[in-house]
Amino acid sequence: MTSAPLRALGFSCLLTALAACSSSTPASSDAGGGDASTPPPTTSVDCGRGVCPQDPAVGAAPKKICEDALAGSCGGLYGLFVECINKKLTCGSDGKTTSASYASALTACKAESSDFTGCANGDGGAGDSGN
Repeated sequence: MTSAPLRALGFSCLLTALAACSSSTPASSDAGGGDASTPPPTTSVDCGRGVCPQDPAVGAAPKKICEDALAGSCGGLYGLFVECINKKLTCGSDGKTTSASYASALTACKAESSDFTGCANGDGGAGDSGN
C-alpha cells in the first residue's frame, strides 16, 4: 500500500516538486465532484518551470516527481492543488517566489491539498474512485 510512503516521504517530495511547478492558465475551482464516474478536470501545470521569472531552474528530480504525480490516478487533483498554490504566489523584488507567499498559499489551498492526499492515500479524497 502506498499510503505510508506517501505520508512519510512522498508528500514532502510532492511539495518540493510543487515549488518547482508552474501553471500557465487559471483552473476552475471545481475539483471534479465526488462522483467517481466524473473525471477530474484537465490542468495546465508546467513541471519544467517556476512561477517567478528569476526562480531557480527546476531540477530533474522535482520535475520527474511533478510529472509522475500529474500522470497518476490523482493527477487532476494534484494539478488543481498546484494551480491553487501558483495563483497565490507572489514574486519578490528579486524576481523570485517569496517564502512568505508560499507558506500562505499552502494554508489557503488546504482543501485542494486534502482532496489530493485523500485520493492518493485512497481514503476518501474528492477524486478517490474507491479502488
